[in-house]
Amino acid sequence: FILVCFACASCFFSGFLLLRLLQLQFDYESEKTRCSGYGSTVETSYQDRYGYASRHVDEHVERHRYDVLKNVDVDGKDLLFVATRDVARLKLLCSAMSDCWGFNSNGWLKSHGVPEVATTNADFYVKQRGLRHEGGKPAAVQQHYGYEYGGRFGLFSAEYYDMMENMKIYTYDVKIGEDMPDVEDYKYGVDQLFITLLKNSKFSTHNPSQATFFFLPTRCFAYRRSQQDRKAGGRVAAMTVRDIVDWAKSLFPYWNASRGSDHVYICSHDMGGECSQLADSDLHKNAIGLLNTADYSEPWFVPHKDICLPHHPSHGENSLSVRGRKARESSSTERTILAFFAGNLKRGRVRQSIYSLWRQDSTIHLVHGYLTDDAYYRYLTTSKFCLVVRGFRAWSPRLLDAIWFGCVPVIISDWYALPLQGLIDWNDIAVFLPEGQVSKHLTWNNPPEPFDAFHSVLFQLWTRRHIVKTQTNF
Repeated sequence: FILVCFACASCFFSGFLLLRLLQLQFDYESEKTRCSGYGSTVETSYQDRYGYASRHVDEHVERHRYDVLKNVDVDGKDLLFVATRDVARLKLLCSAMSDCWGFNSNGWLKSHGVPEVATTNADFYVKQRGLRHEGGKPAAVQQHYGYEYGGRFGLFSAEYYDMMENMKIYTYDVKIGEDMPDVEDYKYGVDQLFITLLKNSKFSTHNPSQATFFFLPTRCFAYRRSQQDRKAGGRVAAMTVRDIVDWAKSLFPYWNASRGSDHVYICSHDMGGECSQLADSDLHKNAIGLLNTADYSEPWFVPHKDICLPHHPSHGENSLSVRGRKARESSSTERTILAFFAGNLKRGRVRQSIYSLWRQDSTIHLVHGYLTDDAYYRYLTTSKFCLVVRGFRAWSPRLLDAIWFGCVPVIISDWYALPLQGLIDWNDIAVFLPEGQVSKHLTWNNPPEPFDAFHSVLFQLWTRRHIVKTQTNF
């Protein structure tokens, strides 16, 4: 009986060992296949995970320099673990992997993240795309770009450096629509400003073979303002954009090579991506739109590719951004107004509800119409909250006005993709109030209606039921 048990145990152990070896072999093949896509010979053996063997990285792998951050680490964002504390080997492997953002000295390669977790047993190495370093910080970046690694911007530092070094944009020399002059406007002037800034920047190239992107310098606000009638101006803008795309397609090979997926156009007017409606369908589907109107509920905005612009081109000594900063620095006035809004209160689907609800509230100042500049600045300086309410479109220049003057934006605009969303955490900056809550949760009805003020108060009372202490003795 003992011999039979021993034989069974031996068979079981042999089977387990065989399965384990097969698993390790599978890991090896899978890892080798995955790493082969990085454009260099990265050879991974299963023994390396257990410290037995080493990775071999081809000598042609591009070497990167690394910024060393002492006693910090990234929480999560793990890409790969290598059982070694050899920093030279970890640098070589991270350099070979395009999706490796950095690594800690314990062997964990990271895809991205912010090195902000304090630790005593690891240092963090950030890939800096070949930039020179002095004193542990990217000196070249600080000197040439005025940008210092750290804080929230550490989230995209490596990509930012890569952009500064390598991005090139070819701008088509468009003559179509030149007879429609630019119109200065604090809301819609980003079109021309962006075109001018790009033309004068280091990112501009006259060599299409170097281009990361191809830029169609559309000026939809100028096209729209060529006509007094709004609808007629919209048609002129759409037809002009169509003519520009047709011209680029017929004379150059770049559009057809990618069906427009590496092309960029701009429209800071309310029409946004709607200006592409008469052009090639690939302009809407594939090309990247730089837009003010970024509304998830409209078909013209495509969230995975389009970019919501910072709304209006406030720059220079007399700009709202500078005025706001000076007002914050010099003003000793307390913010005595709870909330403020100025504009057309009859426009759009939400503003009339706000007016009917809050017009009798002395702490909320609602101004129908327009104010002088000085009166507007005074309200921005003395209000705690500034209402950013949907009009005909989701976006409003009031958002940046409020931020510049230190007034907390209260955004009442559903389906609004905010400027530079994903780069800026708007939850840290603004308060969001769904449109439906304005007219539903805050309204009293007799008899009560579902989700109105009466039911909302009762619901808040219901959520506090667990803090009620009961007495057992009466």
